[in-house]
Amino acid sequence: MRYRIVILSTAAASLNACAGDPTTPTLVTRDTSAAVQTDSLAYRLVRTDVSYDGRIAFAFTNRDARSVKITNCLGTTVVGLEKLVGDRWVWAWSPTLPLCLSAPIVVAPGATYRTELVISAGRPGTNTEPKFLAGTVDGIYRMIWGALSYSGPERGTVPDDERVSNRFTISLR
Repeated sequence: MRYRIVILSTAAASLNACAGDPTTPTLVTRDTSAAVQTDSLAYRLVRTDVSYDGRIAFAFTNRDARSVKITNCLGTTVVGLEKLVGDRWVWAWSPTLPLCLSAPIVVAPGATYRTELVISAGRPGTNTEPKFLAGTVDGIYRMIWGALSYSGPERGTVPDDERVSNRFTISLR
């Protein structure tokens, strides 16, 4: 009887891990040192006839003494997904973005900017774009923010390690 309880508990924990609830257990541990933090460690995308859809809420904390400028178009920013394949990160997905240039979003030193990545990825065999590029959807991911730069006299691009998120899992519902 004890084995049956353990198996049921493990199965329930596995199902809950993909619910997108920030308090559920997952297969990855949170990297609290990442400047970009997601609200959960596990996400499930919903299948439609032509796409896989979901949302990832996240926050960027500026740990530099300079303000950070986020390039955007009407609030839409360049945030993509990388997937862990073996021991390396490969480009997996990025949204289609409108072609405009709005005033930059400015994040002051020590401040946190919160936003959401809306995922709508075309299913294989459809003409819906963009699609996931790294094979199957299920796996371990991280977000990478594209166009971040420092403002002020010592301008420059924000380094990669300050533009990537903690790891998280994505699976299909």
